[in-house]
Amino acid sequence: MRLRTPVLASLLVLGAILFLIWFEPISEKSAETKRVAQSVDAAIWCLRHGDNSGATSNLKSAQEIYLKLGVENVDKELDNRIKQMFENLSRNPAERGCHDLRKEILGAAARVGASLPLKYEHSSCLILLVCFLSGFLYAALLKVTVNWERVREIRTQIDEWRRKYNEARKRKDFKELHKLMAESSKLAPLHSELMMATLTKPLLFSVSLFVLLLILLGNPYSGWVVAWLPFGVHLPIYGYWTSCGVFSWLILSFGAMTSLWRKLLIKE
Repeated sequence: MRLRTPVLASLLVLGAILFLIWFEPISEKSAETKRVAQSVDAAIWCLRHGDNSGATSNLKSAQEIYLKLGVENVDKELDNRIKQMFENLSRNPAERGCHDLRKEILGAAARVGASLPLKYEHSSCLILLVCFLSGFLYAALLKVTVNWERVREIRTQIDEWRRKYNEARKRKDFKELHKLMAESSKLAPLHSELMMATLTKPLLFSVSLFVLLLILLGNPYSGWVVAWLPFGVHLPIYGYWTSCGVFSWLILSFGAMTSLWRKLLIKE
């Protein structure tokens, strides 16, 4: 009963955020700003993977889109500075310079009324907030559907059996060991019950919720760099990991928030 109010509040806030992500109005110019940002991000990605020619190509595409914003009609000095940055980076692409260029472009876009849509400008925070609320709902669902007192009781019984077994083995008390092994068959149903409560059910809830979030967030953030890693990481199969798209950022955020709320609400 105590969870009803926070659960309802979380559902309302979560619904509002997802509504914003799906239905935030985007003007034609703001869509162009998004395309410029994506092209610059693609250039940064290429640089992190040692592809200078790919970075130059993406910077040229970004410049072509940038010209459509019409910044020269509002702030000639700013426009010239950005164009000069494009020229310098096209000749000598550098990651730090691309990040600075992106920042300047977004500032210029705001000057001409073509700001980057909120859902993209703060994508990492919005997805993190969605996962924060979803993690709370996940933990609340576990709290009310699993008898945690029973779980602790089962764990106590199993731990007590293990303690007695280890002590008997150390003493080489074969009579006691034989007795405990006979009792072990009675623990099998307890192990199954514990597995269902602490592994199967939480896994089912978490996977279902994660897939739902991925479906809801995958389309709006398709092709968008949500966050850059401070350094690259070589991973098996995947390769060189340098940035988080919606999938990887969702995994990190959802995993962290479900663990946090599970510790806070269930004390697990």
